[in-house]
Amino acid sequence: EAGIGVTFFDDNVKLQVGFGNTPEVFMGQDRGRFHGNVYSAKLIANILTFPFGFLLGPDWDFLSSAFALGANFSYFSETQQTSVEDPSAQGGTIIGSVICQLEFPKISFRDPILFRSYSFYTEFQAWFVSAEMDGGLKPAVSLGVRTSVF
Repeated sequence: EAGIGVTFFDDNVKLQVGFGNTPEVFMGQDRGRFHGNVYSAKLIANILTFPFGFLLGPDWDFLSSAFALGANFSYFSETQQTSVEDPSAQGGTIIGSVICQLEFPKISFRDPILFRSYSFYTEFQAWFVSAEMDGGLKPAVSLGVRTSVF
């Protein structure tokens, strides 16, 4: 999956859109009901930001960490429907999830105009699938890289 977004309020609120692909079968395993092209939108807000310069002094102002909460909505282009009338029916569906992100480390530079910050993040997602028989909550963990272009 790859995405692009904008940030607001001094990099504390992020609005992102993304595109990816989930194959129906991956490494010989069935990937479940949701597959195909995936179009997504995320809204993420920092809850806690920790600048390392606060404890370690001004020499460490370039390094920080953040914890964020948000929402993700993804449209899967091909979904196996669990319909009694036609169990093999295909169609798209939108699924929502709650996300938590831990962004560490976030490295920021003062002088460059372009690409002034880089960060790595770990994201936990709790997908809510109401049509599932086994409870409907599908957890997932992913890793990502983020950079600010401007």
